[in-house]
Amino acid sequence: MRLARCFRRYVKSETSSIHRIIQRNVGTIKADDVPFAVKTSSDLLTEESYLYKRTVIILCSALGVFTLSGLVWHFCFYKKSLSPGPSDSEVVVVTSSKPRMTRDELRKQLKDDIAEFYATFRQQYLALRRKHIKQLKELRRLTNDNRSTDVRRMPEFSAIVLDRKGQYVVTKDVDVNSIFEGMDMTIFDK
Repeated sequence: MRLARCFRRYVKSETSSIHRIIQRNVGTIKADDVPFAVKTSSDLLTEESYLYKRTVIILCSALGVFTLSGLVWHFCFYKKSLSPGPSDSEVVVVTSSKPRMTRDELRKQLKDDIAEFYATFRQQYLALRRKHIKQLKELRRLTNDNRSTDVRRMPEFSAIVLDRKGQYVVTKDVDVNSIFEGMDMTIFDK
């Protein structure tokens, strides 16, 4: 505490000599119009800057190396994996069931698959048609036997509703009437 008091008294009494010493030892600083950060960063993206030239050289050389390596890979490895076919009629097709299958074998297999599809489709169609005919017969029998009973309230015939003209209409997803409209059914007749 005592030292601090003494120091303050000395500074008050010797202020003029302290200012003279500071003015002698400190010089003036000249400031530019352009700040140093702006001046330094503006030189980074000019064509004359060292950093720009170095970056362009590195990027161009990397592009060339990657292009050449891609071409080498394409001609050395990729083209060897593709095996050229001997002729147009014997194009080789690789499947999971057989290692090599010719075009003729593939056509035969597809024809067999289509024929099997049509056979099972026709069986399902005929089964649905028989079921539908049975339902219609049962509906006619019920409506003739019991005219006072409302057919729409019977649970087994809730999908079939008579319209105003007396024709049947199927209202659930078993709509056999509209499934085959516009289809040529002669494909199923063999």
